[in-house]
Amino acid sequence: MAVAEALALRRRRTLTASRIQASLRLEKLKAVVEEDRRMTSENVSRQLSVEPSAANNVRHQADVPVEVLRDSDSQNEAKEAKVATAAVEADQVNERLADAVVLRTALASELVEAKAQLDGARDDVAEARQQRDEARQGATRDPLTHVPNHLAFDQRLEHALSQARRHGWGLAVFSIDVDQFASINDSYGHDLGDEVLQMVASRLSSFLREDDMASRWGGDEFVCLLLEVGDQADVMRMAKEMVEHIAESCVLHGDVLRVRVSVGIAIFPAHGSSAEILLNNADLAMYQAKGEKDRVALFQSPEPA
Repeated sequence: MAVAEALALRRRRTLTASRIQASLRLEKLKAVVEEDRRMTSENVSRQLSVEPSAANNVRHQADVPVEVLRDSDSQNEAKEAKVATAAVEADQVNERLADAVVLRTALASELVEAKAQLDGARDDVAEARQQRDEARQGATRDPLTHVPNHLAFDQRLEHALSQARRHGWGLAVFSIDVDQFASINDSYGHDLGDEVLQMVASRLSSFLREDDMASRWGGDEFVCLLLEVGDQADVMRMAKEMVEHIAESCVLHGDVLRVRVSVGIAIFPAHGSSAEILLNNADLAMYQAKGEKDRVALFQSPEPA
């Protein structure tokens, strides 16, 4: 994905440079043609605006010597030659102007094509970035519920533990299981079961704070990470409120359902100093929570022998 984006960027830079060079060539050509036209026009005007020579006036005088008449004819022929030369030069200027118009049209077409290619390169870059972002998201998101997956949660938990050790913060891990999910699938079908999982993921995400995380680990299992938590009583209260929030009735395919979950809790550093220990202890507490009335249980350290 990075290679495609780099190639698209290189193509875009090349097209931009070509477009600038074409514009400069067009402007230079316009300046040359205008100067040529101006100089030729002035030359023609000077030659055509010559006042009637004294030689023509001499013809009207009586008894003009033959030599004077010959000089007058020579002057007239020279002026006519100059006029003819000016006319030829004017035709040449017109031809150059016509060529310039053709070239200008070609350059304009080239600029239009370069712009289209530049727009295409820009679209290629945008598409490459979109594909890169989608690939990254697909690697860290659960495809069904669109919440972070197992990999994303592991990375976030390790980072959170590093910060908690450095700043002396507490954090909590919730292990969550949807109660009687197999019965839901059997009674209502797997399509509705998928919608139940989507509903649970949505309600978990909406319940948690912005910096916390809800993740689906597979099947009907979810985990949550809560940062900078207070004491154990405060964490237990939050877990019970979460259970009640998820259990609010919902209508799926015309059926009214109340989904219950069980929540096991492990708190850093009291119930473990590593991600693996915290997750295992939260999982043990979750199985204990299935036997509790409020479906919430805090990990209990084994009593010393």
